[in-house]
Amino acid sequence: MKRILLLGGFFFLFICSALPVASEESADELALFESLDIEGDYAYEFPAIPPSAHLHLGYRFVDLDDSSRVFEYEYLKDSVIFGGDLRTFMFPHRFYLNFDFANKKDYFGDLRYAYGDIVLFRWLNNSYYHNLENILLHDYDPLTSSPGVDIRDAGDGYGIGTRENKFHLMAKVPRFPLHLYFDGFYLVKDGDVQQRNLLGSGFFNNLQRVSQRRRLDNTTRIYKIGANSHFGLVEVDFAHIEKRFDVDKAPVLADAYSGSGLRPAGVYEHSRIPELEGSGNTFKIHTSYTGQWVASASFLQNDRKNKYSGAKSDVKIGAGSLMWNPMTSLAFALRYTHRDLDNKNPAHVDISNFADPASTLSYSVKRPISSNTDTLHLIGRYRPKKGLTFRAKYNYQKVDRSRAGIWSLPDSTTRNGITLTADTRLHSTVLFNLKYAYKNVDDPAYNTEPEDSNAGSLALTWLPHPAVNLLFGYDLDRQERDNLNFANTDDPRDREVDLDNARILATFQLSPKLTMSTTYSYMRYEVVQDLAYENLAGEPQIDKNVSMHQKAHVFNLGGYYHLSEALYLLGEVTYTRSKGKFNPSSADLLEPVSVASFSRMEQDYLLLHLGGRYMFDRGLSMDLDYRYGDLEDRLDNIYDDIEDGEAHIVMLSATKKW
Repeated sequence: MKRILLLGGFFFLFICSALPVASEESADELALFESLDIEGDYAYEFPAIPPSAHLHLGYRFVDLDDSSRVFEYEYLKDSVIFGGDLRTFMFPHRFYLNFDFANKKDYFGDLRYAYGDIVLFRWLNNSYYHNLENILLHDYDPLTSSPGVDIRDAGDGYGIGTRENKFHLMAKVPRFPLHLYFDGFYLVKDGDVQQRNLLGSGFFNNLQRVSQRRRLDNTTRIYKIGANSHFGLVEVDFAHIEKRFDVDKAPVLADAYSGSGLRPAGVYEHSRIPELEGSGNTFKIHTSYTGQWVASASFLQNDRKNKYSGAKSDVKIGAGSLMWNPMTSLAFALRYTHRDLDNKNPAHVDISNFADPASTLSYSVKRPISSNTDTLHLIGRYRPKKGLTFRAKYNYQKVDRSRAGIWSLPDSTTRNGITLTADTRLHSTVLFNLKYAYKNVDDPAYNTEPEDSNAGSLALTWLPHPAVNLLFGYDLDRQERDNLNFANTDDPRDREVDLDNARILATFQLSPKLTMSTTYSYMRYEVVQDLAYENLAGEPQIDKNVSMHQKAHVFNLGGYYHLSEALYLLGEVTYTRSKGKFNPSSADLLEPVSVASFSRMEQDYLLLHLGGRYMFDRGLSMDLDYRYGDLEDRLDNIYDDIEDGEAHIVMLSATKKW
């Protein structure tokens, strides 16, 4: 309040000191000033924008041979296709509608409406389909009854359709900086999937490996309502969130199990998909982003519950940050976060025997892990001259766990990391980026987490000619772990991970009408580590330096040709070769069938895309789009889930624009 009064006083003194000067102005100048109509002469008039629209209609032809995984995310059935858009602008109203229907499993819609800056609404609707394989189970020792194989879904096909809706509504209070908003997310998954289980007794005798069809139908709902406003130099935001996961069909399966020393024979449920619910609140506040200092703070509280088992989880997160920009070329930031995770579950769970409803078995459940996590980030940026920027980041994190011992996990884990980045313009046509990151983990919780990691990346962009664009990028990551944690042995063991990614991209504008581009990508992922097993006598076995590696090469060539004002053509071809394998050496894993045969794969994938458009008079045009896919299992391995597939997709449509 004092600051406002002080500013008002200075303004009053300024006006008073200007009055004598104003009194000396000529009568003509004062008359001209008084004749100005500020509101009328300087009011902005929105231009008249006529509505525009287009509508397309056509047909989609599909020819499929063998596996539908050749187009993994396409619903491969013939269908009518249609779509269009509509745009109108009649201030203060703004309206936009876009929709595209490819088939009953693949469609898209986008609806937007705005009333000035008072109301803003958007609804996104999207649907897509995922083709799944029926993985065949093999009986590797048919002369014995245990383990055995029970295939109940021979020849069945599988796939999951996904439908998602996103809503956003924001309303502003007129002439005051207060916004109210609502966000909604609605996700439905339905279809048929393959369920594979180990039945029998469930205790390592009289075992049966079973595959069967399972209906999947579940819904995820997330609703968020909140408000934010400016109060002087401070902005505040508060929101409440509700989450639900509902299983609408077949939440659980039931099968017959043979008797064992721990459980009598009967029909028991298994593979349950639990329903979940949760709610939370978030509060955020930050100062103005102008000036040398910027401060922010946030708090999140979230609780979740498993409606079937009664397990609960409560999360509280508090964070604060401070940014200092002492000069244009130098900036620092400090951020601290505290996370409190409290997990609870019932001490016992009851299981009913459907063959004997009066019989109920009770099993004890281990207490879950709770934890407290503290994270600190220190960030600096320095720009000594135009075209050269250095960044440095240090992060520290400590996780303290309760009840970790009963899960054979460490009581605490500490992580330290540093990241260095340099961006520079070596020449007016050359941009170069270099990044290095080191991470050290003390007492990692899981065997997949390294104790030491060194990662780096570089990117080089070169524009030798206005019509030529070249890009090269390379990423690597080297991870090491000297002390893997296995419950049944303390023998020395280690793990090494190598990750490499390279990419080359070139674009050439050969003429004003012809543009070509080509890319090459390479990926290598390799893990070498010791593994622990138990033989049939229950004795621990260590398999030293077991390797698993994956490699992929991707080649792409594309072109765009504007043949005339009415006709343009495009073409693209992509070829991918990928392979991988797992190489154990333990004798128990090589007979009667080697475990390595399940993971060994080598496949080729070819994708060809051709298209074109011819434009007639009066906004009428014809479109032709053709795609060809060919998936080949080069090894013809009967134990993997890769099958040859070939498909042609042709779409022919007519479009009218207004």
